Amino acid sequence: MSVLWPKISLLLNRVIKLRSTELDVLIVGGGTAGLLTALHIRNRAVTILEQRRAIGASTHCSGIVSIATAERLDIPEEIIEGVYSRLVLHVDNQRRLVFEAPKSVAVKIARDEHVKLLKQLVEDRGHEVVLGARALHIDPMHGSTVVHSRDGVKTLKAKTMVIAEGALMKLSREVGLRCVSLKLGGIQAYFEVSQRIDGESIHVYTHNFLGKGFGWVVPTRRGVLVGVLSERMTFHRFKVFIAMLKKQGIISRRTSPFFGGTVLRGYPLSVTKSSVAGIGDAVAMVKSLSSGGLYAISLASRVLAKSVDSNNLKDYGKWVSKKLSPQLALQYGCAKLAFLNNAVLLRTLSGIVKRKIHLHPRDFDDHTKLIIRALI
Repeated sequence: MSVLWPKISLLLNRVIKLRSTELDVLIVGGGTAGLLTALHIRNRAVTILEQRRAIGASTHCSGIVSIATAERLDIPEEIIEGVYSRLVLHVDNQRRLVFEAPKSVAVKIARDEHVKLLKQLVEDRGHEVVLGARALHIDPMHGSTVVHSRDGVKTLKAKTMVIAEGALMKLSREVGLRCVSLKLGGIQAYFEVSQRIDGESIHVYTHNFLGKGFGWVVPTRRGVLVGVLSERMTFHRFKVFIAMLKKQGIISRRTSPFFGGTVLRGYPLSVTKSSVAGIGDAVAMVKSLSSGGLYAISLASRVLAKSVDSNNLKDYGKWVSKKLSPQLALQYGCAKLAFLNNAVLLRTLSGIVKRKIHLHPRDFDDHTKLIIRALI
């Protein structure tokens, strides 16, 4: 037996390794979209590939969501960094619109802590998260993907694949998933407060020097989060924005490194192809006026997971085209009008409407309603 065991052990290892290349559900991307989809899948075994060596090591999103979205995401209180009941829009640093609610309508979550929590919950459910593994190519017709990892390059096969690669969109476009998208740059950092500011107000700035983008000032438990979203020259615009805020005495010393990345405006068109589905930034599931993606992900991940469990991705595709895409497309059109020619629509709006407008909890999930409410 002692002589035969090494040969048996080697044979078993080969069989196990061969089986590991034949998967049930493969999700490419270990961000919020991929992890949340995996968490909702009940009846199938899931393997998640994440090209980074750590989950939650970097983030580029501000993490501001409505109360309803936070509840769908099941956000624990300990990772909530701020609670808000007002949105203050500063137009050209001269005119202000105040959207105000009698109670809290939005929260800011710690995105890095959230994805770490999702990873733990996904693994507790029995699913596998593989770090340092990058999908290079996906063949939807044969249900296979070429993956580069520490073990080298190999081909994996899966009955169902989900692309949650983020704003890179390389694999989703290669497969044939389609969306309307405009890539922007976002950068932000935390600062100390120079003067007392209202802890329940989110401040949004539009100005000529911000181009077709905007800046934000958000009080949190970590300090004041300051950021800029722009189609180009983002870091330069960010420095000008910081200088303006310091001159006004709003902020002082920076207390965190700069962080950010590519963010989107857009909406999905086609999210399924054979045995492959896309979710999140991979198919431009974003609220274009804010470029936030958590609202759409919180809805789509549940529908996609149900379709994966029933092995019927067509249901997911139909839901996106009939329910989600029209709403996000309307927000995209509104964003193009709002930021056309240096926010001329917002400047006009601030000049003709009353200074205070009622803020409805659903306005944070559909910012188009903010503008409509202001006009009405």
